[in-house]
Parts: sequence; C-alpha cells; structure tokens
Amino acid sequence: MSTEPSIQEIAKEQETHSKSGEITERLKPEVESSEVLHSGFLRLIKDTLKLPPSYQKRYEYYKLDTKGLTAVSVIARVKDSDNHLINIEYRHPTTQFLVGAPGGVIDKGESIITAAQRELLEETGYINHDLSKYVVVGSCFPWPSVTDLKLYFVAVHDVEYEKPPELEPSENLQVQLMSTQQIQDILKSQSKDCTIDGSFTTAWLYYTLHSLK
Repeated sequence: MSTEPSIQEIAKEQETHSKSGEITERLKPEVESSEVLHSGFLRLIKDTLKLPPSYQKRYEYYKLDTKGLTAVSVIARVKDSDNHLINIEYRHPTTQFLVGAPGGVIDKGESIITAAQRELLEETGYINHDLSKYVVVGSCFPWPSVTDLKLYFVAVHDVEYEKPPELEPSENLQVQLMSTQQIQDILKSQSKDCTIDGSFTTAWLYYTLHSLK
C-alpha cells in the first residue's frame, strides 16, 4: 500500500499548523533516499522525501539534476534601431515553435558575460565585441518544480551582424528582428495562445526594469 499522502492530507496538515495566521518556521523535507534513474547530459533522480512537520508522511519526487550547470539568456538590441534579436525555436516537449531569446548553457570556467556573447554570436550571427556593454540584469530558477537549473539574464545594445549562425544539429530555430512594440504585442496576445518560451517573459521583464533605471 502506498504511503504517499494525498494533496488534501498535505493541505490539511499545513492548515493545522498555520491557523494562527502567524508566519511559522519554514521546514524543509528530509531526503530519506535518492535513486538515479538515468544519467546523461542531465540526471533523472527519484528522491523519497519525509514531509514536515511530523516527518511521518513520505512523498516520491522526480527531478532533473543539472550537475551544477547554469545557463544564460540574452536580450540583444541591434545598433541604430529599436529591433531586438528573437529566436523562433522548436521545443520538442511542446511540439511547437516558441518565441524566445538567444542563449544556452554556460561552459565550465566561462563567465556569464562571455557565455552571453558566445551564444549570441553562435545562434544569431550578431555580436558586440565590447564585453563591457553586456550587463547581467537578473537571474532566476525557471523550472524549480523540475530542475535546479539557474538561468541568468543579460542585456546588450548595439549588436551588429558579423557572420551566419553556427547552430548545433539539435537546434531548430530562425532569428527574427522585432521592435519593442511587436514584442509587447506578442506578450499581450498570450491569453489564448501559448507560443512563448516562459523564460523569455522573465528575460523581457528584467530587461524592461533595467531600461527604466
């Protein structure tokens, strides 16, 4: 018989310990056991958790371990224009082409800024050779319910076309130039259609906040 608690049981237990309305101590679950189910570029791990506050109930949690990898996403504006470099990229789990920003994994020993410049050039063919023009505007855990991957957001202006993109075999994307208004219109249109990479909305938010300073 499964020892996993139902959602209702978890909610009831949490309610019991917060009826006073006061902020209670934040308790983390304990990892009773951990099993690697697959190991490749990422590791698929099943953790058996003992849930607070009693630590009597158990829950099986599946996660993707990045092995310490981090990634970068770049909002880049083309020189002498209001156009930004946008990727329309196929994302297989969704079976759709999604609106996103250039970016990728930060290589071992590579800085956030250097990775941003490299990924931008590889995916779009555009670059600003002055590293001081690249600014880290934010970071987040984009998929914390699934993975520990940390994503950094970088803004850069005055990029210029240098050469054709050098895409990896698995990268299926097209680069488009979009104005600020076009991007905002796309974001506003997402109430019914879902054609946006979620990390792009966060990248654009950080970029906009940085531009307002």
